Amino acid sequence: MNHFLAQFSRSGRFLRLSAIGVACIAINAASVLAQAASPLRIGEAFPPLAAEAVSGRAIEIPTSVAARPTAVIFGFSKQAGKDAQHWDELLAPDRATGGIDVVVVAEIQSVPRLIRGAVALAIRRGVAANLRDRMILLDRDEKIWKARFAVTGTDQAYVALLDSAGKVSWLSDGQRADESISRLRDAMHRPARD
Repeated sequence: MNHFLAQFSRSGRFLRLSAIGVACIAINAASVLAQAASPLRIGEAFPPLAAEAVSGRAIEIPTSVAARPTAVIFGFSKQAGKDAQHWDELLAPDRATGGIDVVVVAEIQSVPRLIRGAVALAIRRGVAANLRDRMILLDRDEKIWKARFAVTGTDQAYVALLDSAGKVSWLSDGQRADESISRLRDAMHRPARD
């Protein structure tokens, strides 16, 4: 048996098969993680997300945004990024009065790795100054976040409103900002659930 293993490993097949086995295990592990990410539910704690804003400021959701309600806006495509910016613009008056914080997350993991850096640089350069401290470029866990938001299409942004305790108090239903903003504002003024 040892003679067989020696010949098998010398031929390079062992290394190729080992690499294929490791790749299959990694793909399976990613699939299991995505399946383990259950959809966000109203009244439940928002899963921790720690990342760096475009400005370099550290953001830890829900910890660093727990002083007041926070809208966490996820975009999974260029078109959804435009929708996320529209959400941010619609919430600007609420932000200005201190009624809400807004964090925009641009999920860029699906951008091909070869051009991901260039895309990230273009996004950074195009971000308005007032959004730089509140925008995250996320290049990991895309499948998990899509599962959490129960994403059905990537052309629109997905929004979770968190109360000051970091619990989800409202979720967008995949509708565009203009169609959902009044429902989010209603949820902002509802008493928090325990």
